[in-house]
Amino acid sequence: MNIKRVLTSRGFYIILFAVVTIIGTSVVIRNMSRSVMDRMNTIIEEDIPTFGEMVHVEEPVLIPEPPVVTNVAPPPAQPQAVAVAAEPAAPPPVTTLRKPVDGEIINQFSGDELVFSNTMRDWRVHRGIDIDAPLGAQVRAAAGGVVEQVYVDDMLGVVVVIGHGNGLHTLYASLQSEEFIAVGTRVQAGDIIGGIGGTAISEIADGPHLHFEVHRNGVQIDPLSMIE
Repeated sequence: MNIKRVLTSRGFYIILFAVVTIIGTSVVIRNMSRSVMDRMNTIIEEDIPTFGEMVHVEEPVLIPEPPVVTNVAPPPAQPQAVAVAAEPAAPPPVTTLRKPVDGEIINQFSGDELVFSNTMRDWRVHRGIDIDAPLGAQVRAAAGGVVEQVYVDDMLGVVVVIGHGNGLHTLYASLQSEEFIAVGTRVQAGDIIGGIGGTAISEIADGPHLHFEVHRNGVQIDPLSMIE
């Protein structure tokens, strides 16, 4: 056997096998590289969004500043508490009276006792006092109060009644005129309420005088018990 030919023939096949191996390895490596590249491209394409598929990022919400308000009308005025006027205090009770006209007392208060009437010529009670005074003499309020009545009585003539509060009233009879003072007039002690007129028919025999009575809660009392 020709060893040289054999070696030569074996060498050819070795070389050929080596070439084939290299070529095959190269193909395999190229295919593997292509597969890896394709896989990487796929991953990249799947993971990286396109321009049209960009991730939406919400914009921050901006809170608008409050508008500046000008020429604002002032708030409506609050209703003010209405002050309630306090009722005037009741006057203190009258405990004393002034003599309504200057003069002598010619007839006393009799209470329940009968006295003789010079005019009527009979016995009767005398409910007040008679104060001698000339015609036209000024008659004054015995205390402060309000004129409650002005009228003409058949027996006592022109009469004025003043209320002084607390159930106290004073009566002035045989006056000159009923037009001198009006009902509702407020008077103070000493104010003029009329003049002596001699109009009391039931006492005309006693001459010009003032018939003066004091009533407390509708009951006649002696005026001298209160006159200073």
